[in-house]
Amino acid sequence: MTSINQAALMAKPTAKQVHAPAKEYRYPLRSGNDFELIIDGENYFPRLFEDIRNAQHNVFMEMYLSGSGEIFTQFIDAVLHARSNNVEVFLLFDDFGVGDVSDEDMNKLKSAGVNTAIYNPIRFFRFKKNLHRTHRKVIIVDGQLAWVGGTGLLDLFAPTASSDTYWLEVMVRIQGTCVDDWMNLFYRAWGRWAKKVPLPHLPPSQSHATNSVGRVVMNRSAKDCEIRNSLIQHMETSTEKIWLCAPYFVPTRKVRSLIRKAAKRGLDVRILLPGDTTDNAGARYMARRYYARFLRAGVKIFEFQPRFVHAKVLLVDDWSSIGSSNLDRWNLSWNLDANQEIHGGNFSEHTVNFFEDSFVQSKAFDLKSWKERPLGERFKEKFWGYIAALVVRFSRNAGKNKLI
Repeated sequence: MTSINQAALMAKPTAKQVHAPAKEYRYPLRSGNDFELIIDGENYFPRLFEDIRNAQHNVFMEMYLSGSGEIFTQFIDAVLHARSNNVEVFLLFDDFGVGDVSDEDMNKLKSAGVNTAIYNPIRFFRFKKNLHRTHRKVIIVDGQLAWVGGTGLLDLFAPTASSDTYWLEVMVRIQGTCVDDWMNLFYRAWGRWAKKVPLPHLPPSQSHATNSVGRVVMNRSAKDCEIRNSLIQHMETSTEKIWLCAPYFVPTRKVRSLIRKAAKRGLDVRILLPGDTTDNAGARYMARRYYARFLRAGVKIFEFQPRFVHAKVLLVDDWSSIGSSNLDRWNLSWNLDANQEIHGGNFSEHTVNFFEDSFVQSKAFDLKSWKERPLGERFKEKFWGYIAALVVRFSRNAGKNKLI
């Protein structure tokens, strides 16, 4: 496999290391970036597809969740426009997540000369290996611009004729030096599953004038999780606030303990989770098992009401981490995930705005009202608690994901 520009990959950190030595991470902190937070598919899909249409050389994508519909049709149109300008396109789909894409749509891409590959094809008699998925959602244009976050190429993520109760999601548009590291992640995955299709040499990404500092963090298993470890390190040294948003909130004992300790030492600790509208009621009840202890410690809990909140957003003081990783044990054990961290700058203000806008549309809980919930709700929490324990026990033997 042709490797990405070695100078870009081996570059030394260009910003001061904080909270942890660089050896704990695959990629260093990098300055020279511009990060833009874009909320909801009605806002990020048009710009994403326009970036693809305007590509000059290459488009790369690693995507967990895709399905035929209005959004995927718009994606195909953008890709075919790029191909009409002789842009090379490389698409890596997860085998489980691409199941709802029709053969007709896939053939449109292949007929236009798009290079496609499937991550970890599902095979009979490979039960545990089949559970390893790429959960990443990354689109890179010309090696100079990247989109990362939690979206899928599905109508569920935007108001369309077939979906008016679309999911709340965010994406980060990145220009600058961190794009090299997103490219490196893609090259590693592509090289494992599309060995016969080499990728082109690319020049290093250009430093951006806004000069924001960030780091790409990833996880490959519960034993190799930079995303979780970085969150823990920032929570341990936080001085002001910890605000977390996750659609499936089943964190490790260490994370739960730090949440309670932070609230007890007077920090502003808030958790934004799905309300009644969710795609996984079981995961919601798993998360609700922790409410009582959190509320006693002074944690503020909000359940978003209008729609399903699918965004994965972490904010600790002026540090943000946004990407594909859910804070649940299954995700940490079995999925490839990656987040973009942003340190300081104006980006944290936009993250705060996202949370504050969401809080006012949410139901807030206090300990008194929580204790008065119906017995049926308590039974569901206990039942799904047993299921969560089984998931943890099963996932302990997941081992390191050696698929890339």
